[in-house]
Amino acid sequence: MSKQTLLQKYGVIIEHLDFRFVETCSDGEYLEKLVEILRSGEEGYYPALLDATEKQLERVKPSSQLLVEDKGPYVPDRQDEKALTHQLKVWSLECKADESALKDGTPLDAFRDLPPMRSGQQSEHKDCNSKLEMQACDGGEPGRRRGALNEKLKGNESYGQGDFQEALRCYQRSLIHYPTPEVFSNMALIYLKQKEYEAAVSASSQALALDPTHLKALLRRADAFFHLGNLLQVYLQSQPFER
Repeated sequence: MSKQTLLQKYGVIIEHLDFRFVETCSDGEYLEKLVEILRSGEEGYYPALLDATEKQLERVKPSSQLLVEDKGPYVPDRQDEKALTHQLKVWSLECKADESALKDGTPLDAFRDLPPMRSGQQSEHKDCNSKLEMQACDGGEPGRRRGALNEKLKGNESYGQGDFQEALRCYQRSLIHYPTPEVFSNMALIYLKQKEYEAAVSASSQALALDPTHLKALLRRADAFFHLGNLLQVYLQSQPFER
């Protein structure tokens, strides 16, 4: 019998390992659980998310023992340092392999309407012909959701650092694991910032196909239509907010 992860032990929903959830969470005990999970590295290594969660915990529950214990410099022991080094090395290798597999475009239906990645070469696609796609096909829904969230968080960190191309690559890998409207909407935001308005319309539409009530996707698609000069569509996009 495999050992329970902290995520399972605490009954935490994996989707709650997210910047937007953390920023609005006012439950000190729940935030403590999130901090412990993120510090453990069991679900991946996300320093920016851990920092945001610790800061929110400090606002909500400044007397938390987790914050007291964390005072002063942290010096990882040899085992922690070895595990972290190995994890970062694997992550780097996987990112390079996934980038190579995806740079000519993505094979899944979720990307059919999105513009391909820029590249001078084309490669023939076969179902599950890359390590990432095999993981997405064989992991079952819980594994696919976990993989999708991990890539989404990597994308969020890259976005926060201003590396939009890396963020897009992470979001595309997330969608291969498990398509969600939030990730499509995040991609639409990047396309808007890059003034790729048709791509922004397409990504927003993909988000709305999964969730017709997704507010950010509606707003981003309307913004893209406005910049494309399609004022009729801008008006139509505004109708859900006037009902």
